[in-house]
Amino acid sequence: MPGVIQPFDLQTGDGLVLRGEIWGGDNGEPGSSAVDKPVLTFIHGTGLNVRCYIPAFRSILGRARVFALNARGHGGSQVQPSLTGWQDPLADLRRLITTRLQPPVILAGHSYGALLSLQIAAEHPELAAGLILLDPLVPWRRDEDWPPVGAGPDREIIERARTRRHTWSSRTEAETWLGSRGIFKHWAAEPFELFLESGLTETEMGEVGLVCPPWVEVASYLGRPQKVVFDWAARIRVPVVILRGRDSSVTRGVEDFADATAVCVVLTVRGDHTFANEHPGETGVALSMALDILTDNSNLQRPTTQMPG
Repeated sequence: MPGVIQPFDLQTGDGLVLRGEIWGGDNGEPGSSAVDKPVLTFIHGTGLNVRCYIPAFRSILGRARVFALNARGHGGSQVQPSLTGWQDPLADLRRLITTRLQPPVILAGHSYGALLSLQIAAEHPELAAGLILLDPLVPWRRDEDWPPVGAGPDREIIERARTRRHTWSSRTEAETWLGSRGIFKHWAAEPFELFLESGLTETEMGEVGLVCPPWVEVASYLGRPQKVVFDWAARIRVPVVILRGRDSSVTRGVEDFADATAVCVVLTVRGDHTFANEHPGETGVALSMALDILTDNSNLQRPTTQMPG
């Protein structure tokens, strides 16, 4: 893979430590090739971690640098005893951009991370040079009545997350159990292995458990914004590229969303909501196309020399 993977920590405004990774380029010192590369931030989907997306992003890492941040409670990032709404994760992403990078940058995210990136671009336009949104959560059209969060189709998703098994006697048992169920049974081998690397941990009882506890996933779902996403889209003035899964059930309203933006391209990739992990090679082709579009239309700034320590 081009470049190196460098871990970093980000301290939040309320004193937590979040874990992240820099993909592509080198250490960013003056005179290095990384200084001349466009910069992306990336936030994963709920319940996942950034590492399992590396295969999908591999195709662009020779010409871009990605600052991938694990949200609170994911991928080794700390979390407070309770989560309400998205304001804390939103502040964390903004803190990453304003303290570690030189905005504007390209904001990228999948699902939950796509909407966080969208909200940042709408509320803080000076931070965004462009958006790459992988299967953003727009499950209904603009003129439809959206059921309250936690009702309708959400109810089943939230209940599955709430009651999901999250401990096993061994890593082998966890890998076998997870790999035969849910979204993971459709994933390619490498993304699944990378998910396990930072998605499992040893518990105090000597078992193997999920790093992201079920309650964090539930809280993230319950805090999901609804029709306001169309208002955010209307406020975006930088180019937007949406990658949607051909068989995804959460992007019914994407056409309305695209119509609300000033400039938007929608690319369809084979697969379901986690198409980036199901078909990382094809997703990489789409990401390369997205980067071409955005770098042709953006005067991108570069990262500062302040690096994680």
